[in-house]
Amino acid sequence: MEIKESKLAFYIFPFAIVLFIVARLWNLTDSCLWFDEIFSVHAASNDFSNFLTFIAQDLVHPPLFYFLLKIWLAIGGESILWTRLFAVILSILSIVPFVLLCHELSLTRTQILFAFMAFAVNGSLIKYAQEVRMYSLLVFLTLTSIWLFIRFIHSQTNANIKLVGLLLVNIFLIYTHYFGWLIIFSELLIVILQRQKIKQFLIHTVILFVTFLPWAIIVFISSNLNQGLTQNIGWQARPDLWQFLSSLHQPFYFPMSSLETTAIFLSLPILVISIGVIIYEFTKNKPEKNTKIIALFVLIPFILAFAASWILPLSIWGIRHITIIFVPYFIIFAISLSRFKLKRFSILVVLTFIIISGLVEFTRPKELFIWCAWEKMAKQIEPNAKIYAFEDLVAYHLWFANKNFEIIKINGYEDLPEDKAYFLPRGFDAIKIGDKTAINGDAFYLAFRDDKQIPSKQVLEDLRSKGYEIGDSIKIEAQGLIAFIFRVSRQTSP
Repeated sequence: MEIKESKLAFYIFPFAIVLFIVARLWNLTDSCLWFDEIFSVHAASNDFSNFLTFIAQDLVHPPLFYFLLKIWLAIGGESILWTRLFAVILSILSIVPFVLLCHELSLTRTQILFAFMAFAVNGSLIKYAQEVRMYSLLVFLTLTSIWLFIRFIHSQTNANIKLVGLLLVNIFLIYTHYFGWLIIFSELLIVILQRQKIKQFLIHTVILFVTFLPWAIIVFISSNLNQGLTQNIGWQARPDLWQFLSSLHQPFYFPMSSLETTAIFLSLPILVISIGVIIYEFTKNKPEKNTKIIALFVLIPFILAFAASWILPLSIWGIRHITIIFVPYFIIFAISLSRFKLKRFSILVVLTFIIISGLVEFTRPKELFIWCAWEKMAKQIEPNAKIYAFEDLVAYHLWFANKNFEIIKINGYEDLPEDKAYFLPRGFDAIKIGDKTAINGDAFYLAFRDDKQIPSKQVLEDLRSKGYEIGDSIKIEAQGLIAFIFRVSRQTSP
């Protein structure tokens, strides 16, 4: 029976790879670049003289991804397809270290197939594989690091040579995302628990710290020149365990905005089975040494990030960051499922809900996101227009849509609330900042969002009282909100 399953898994695996790729290319260009993706392209487009300084002022991400993106954009330009394809290709490349890791762990073909299917259809990993951010690179380097680490602790000869390869990858990892340090710490703790090769790995860790020190100094200096991390992550919520578990087990689907709700009913059966078989494996069966090691790559980063986000003044939690533990978790699930007594029934249930989730997601109507409205409306006004915006998000999207616009961000209108999760990049002065008194001129535009068809905003009343005429608006409705651009001009006496 095991031989038949192994042959079947071997023949199915190429189709699973096709599914992996198709899921990441599906609807890739249906929506515009959103705020964080715009920042990625903006950062990558900086001259080398200002490149590191600009990224350091953002504080929360190291520069490697932006450097690689800079090369990618220099080759193919800034079209949505080409730009997002960079993240997709990095995600597809993750298949290589995944397979190598599974072979290093001596997984069977069936176990590899189970783990890869979970990897292929996970909604969060699909979403972040389509986003022009560093998360697909983070997953790729995390898997490569874990594979090389397992190979290092398994090695009987040439351990130092293998450690050099791990060192290089880990340097790339910590220069991609700060959560990469959680993987390094996990590796260090595993070496200490194994009581072998401790001295070698301590030297490796010291070299990592020394290598990272120049960037840490640059960021420290930048943090003293602005509002610090509060502006970056002060809006982040404390960890939501249910949201995390749902994202970990949700096939295909991921909420693209805070206005969407997670498809809980589709992830719940998979969640129950997954947690159930893993608990059974670690309580009733005797998990192998490699399984326990991979479990530590799930538990250590999760516990550290979860605890830090409750203890520290600011939460560092984010599903996008904690994706570093997703694939190791899928490997544990695959091992546990393959050894479970009710394996066939469990597989049938999981596959059923994966298929249902796929049908729901791939037949879901296309949705226009409110941030994409600004790019569409920008094409309907003159290219050198002066535009007053009342949110950093709106101002940044309009600037990216047409860099010939004169855009002024206006503060001070309390009836025009602003999402503090988005702010103009530090060290960026192409968008001017002003208060109510900065609005002037013979003709200009106002850009803001509202939830009413006919807004009665204070800014419109103020301008009317100053002798301005509010012209017709361009508007687009999306996600329960309406994006407005009003043309404003001085009234002329009869």
